[in-house]
Amino acid sequence: MTDRTVYILGAAMTAAGAAIMLATQPPVAGPLAVVAYVVLHAVVLRWGLLVYGGVGGLAALALSAFAVPLLSGSAGLGPAAGWALTACAVVRCLLDPTIQSTLTIATGGLVAVAFGSPAILPPLIAYSLFVALLRTATAERWEPRRRVLQASLVATLIGWAVLAVAVWLVGRFSHLPEVDDFSGVARGVQVAAAVLAGVNHTAHSGWYAALLVPLLLAALRPWRAQRRYSDATWLVALLCLLVPTLWSATEGQRTAAAVAVPFLALLAAACWDVSRPVWLRRMASLLLVLHVVGSITWVLAARQPAPALPAAVRPA
Repeated sequence: MTDRTVYILGAAMTAAGAAIMLATQPPVAGPLAVVAYVVLHAVVLRWGLLVYGGVGGLAALALSAFAVPLLSGSAGLGPAAGWALTACAVVRCLLDPTIQSTLTIATGGLVAVAFGSPAILPPLIAYSLFVALLRTATAERWEPRRRVLQASLVATLIGWAVLAVAVWLVGRFSHLPEVDDFSGVARGVQVAAAVLAGVNHTAHSGWYAALLVPLLLAALRPWRAQRRYSDATWLVALLCLLVPTLWSATEGQRTAAAVAVPFLALLAAACWDVSRPVWLRRMASLLLVLHVVGSITWVLAARQPAPALPAAVRPA
């Protein structure tokens, strides 16, 4: 399968997932949601293609793109795009530090803050430091570990320094609202979208079902020594995302789960390794089909109008 075919199929999957997502949202939330959705899954496809090849990259994209119950109308869609972009930039930068990847770290941090809140930065910075240590621990025998650690820490610090300078310049020389104001606007648009859409909220109560197939495939994946760096970075991302939200409210847990979806999908895509038996790959494909069908079923249920309140309990 050529890269061109992979990108065409990936664009088709992303368009289908975006159409399913927008089916439960009003047009007012469409542009922001589509931009974040496309950025998120462009990163997932590119990252999966680099690690697994064409089939694994498309599988990761499908698992993430059709996790619609989590991504549709969720406040975590924007932070998920920023998290995925920043995490991928950090991983690639530490493998081959360049000015482009360093600037991408700052860009991903800005996206995560603009769509989420400044509270998302500490987990991202912690993730960057953990990945720098992982890069040192997984260095090849011909790479001096001391030099690898030094280069990793310097590249990470430069990336976050560029982000800090960019934020300072915006606040110093412009009259735009602060980052918190943008975050409030984004959350307000998402809340208004959920209200205006008239979505059946009973369907939202089963959002955790969208994690079932990615979690199952991630648990059954084969672990390979040649992928130890990428596998460890995805596990660290899940750790940095989920640990701070274990005792948070339900909506906070749902947002964290939405941000974790692309990393779970990338872990689960190893089930399509060529070295695995054919029947295991077919079972993984069957689970993927069930995942897609479940998303479509959820959308059909969510589009049903919510039951009207009895006259005795309607507000005056």
